[in-house]
Amino acid sequence: MLVGFVFGVLFCAQSRDEPIIGVGEDPGEEECFGMLFPEPGDLDFGQVDVGETVEAQLLLMNEGGCLTQIVELDWIDGTGFFDVEPPESLLLASGEVLPLTVTFTPQDLETYENFLWVETSRGEAWEIPVFGEGVAGQAEVTPGSLSFDTVAAGCEVAETVTVTNTGNAPLVLEELAWSDEGPFLAEAETPMSIDPGESASFEVIFAPEEAAVSSGSLTLRFDSGLTPEVDLSIDGEAVDDLTVELSRTWRTGVPADLLLAVSTTESMTPHLEDLDDGFDAMLDALDETGVDWQVSVVTQDSGCALGTTAVVHPGLSRGLQEAALRTMLWSPSESGSEDARRPLALAKAALSAENIGAAGCNEGFRRSGATLGIIGVINGPDQSPDPVSDYLARFEYLVEAPELLTVHGVGGPDGGCNGVPYSALLGEAIAETGGTLYPICAADLGLGLDWIVRRAVADPTRLYLPEVPDVGTLEVWQNDVLLTEGWSWSEALNAVVFETPPQNGDEVVARYIPAEACEG
Repeated sequence: MLVGFVFGVLFCAQSRDEPIIGVGEDPGEEECFGMLFPEPGDLDFGQVDVGETVEAQLLLMNEGGCLTQIVELDWIDGTGFFDVEPPESLLLASGEVLPLTVTFTPQDLETYENFLWVETSRGEAWEIPVFGEGVAGQAEVTPGSLSFDTVAAGCEVAETVTVTNTGNAPLVLEELAWSDEGPFLAEAETPMSIDPGESASFEVIFAPEEAAVSSGSLTLRFDSGLTPEVDLSIDGEAVDDLTVELSRTWRTGVPADLLLAVSTTESMTPHLEDLDDGFDAMLDALDETGVDWQVSVVTQDSGCALGTTAVVHPGLSRGLQEAALRTMLWSPSESGSEDARRPLALAKAALSAENIGAAGCNEGFRRSGATLGIIGVINGPDQSPDPVSDYLARFEYLVEAPELLTVHGVGGPDGGCNGVPYSALLGEAIAETGGTLYPICAADLGLGLDWIVRRAVADPTRLYLPEVPDVGTLEVWQNDVLLTEGWSWSEALNAVVFETPPQNGDEVVARYIPAEACEG
């Protein structure tokens, strides 16, 4: 038989499995007290991933001499994000240990705190602090959606998507998944790790092959309990192919004659100084082309180049070249000059049969078989009195083939600049001949003259384009054969540069979509 007193209650039993309870006092024993202690005295889970559940053990130890019963085990602030698994028994004999399993499941990026209340039948009570912090990477994706500008079919344009980790733990972009890809492509290497407070970017590309309105959805998948997925809606529109084709019958060994017809009104004075400063860059560019060139400048109604040297050419020293050009530019204009604001009329006068003929003031300027580049310079409208067709007719008469003529300009661009209106008549002639108009308001006219004269000669190694292409669409053909090598693109010159020049008479074609059409 087993006999014992617990809290003044006599327990009697034949065996441990069959207790018989009796009531009575233990006459030979003083009242005793249980002594309950928690280990540890507080429980700190540390940092735990949001959404994850972790466990820790809390030990309740009875270090007293009597049996102790736990009569209350609860959380002061409710269960919340902490929990405790109820034990099978709440009785602790002297020296026994009761293990409690406590769990923590954070749901947000914050620090959590609660108190586990433990009370015994002998009046002992403990408030056991329990702590934990929720941590996670948190994705903020900008922009929230992508809408591409309308572009030409065949273009390839990109927009940047940025992922910022606003959480307090590293964030990993594990995967990019398309639910409807269409003509879209995401360029990102996954997995991509992003530290707290940092950002990472990748590009989404819109590459439509035909005119259509397209949409797609891109899902970004993260290792985050807060933002496991972010959906990005994408749309874009493509219009019909806007491919430009530039063809040229290649000519080698073709000399180049260039004529600058310059307005000399009083308001042109600062521009003339800029033009003067740009002569050196112009001469460098002409030398680099390798063609046999010559240049003249006219400012007077008579169309005569002034000075003892009427034509500047590579046979002169650089000092003589620059001196002759300055003499032509700065010689005083005729009194009451009619053509001071008429570059086209001035060029026509310079190229009259009388002036370029035997004993004419511009004798020797026009050479048989040479290209002819007319460069008008004016800070406003060209006030030449006749239709553009009349001037072009005279210029074309002087070349063996229409493609040997180009008209260019340094003037007011379409829309004007710094109060200088559009040089409309000159612009019309430029458009008719595939020339270039460089804005006279630009800070460096040397760059403009470099740009223009390269396009006014038959450069044997370069094909200059009239507008900036979308390089990804640029194709080069030679005699109907697509060239996949042997050429490169020069952004600085806006030109196709051949490693081996095409042969005389070859048909060279460049096909491309202008960059503006691919920018929306």
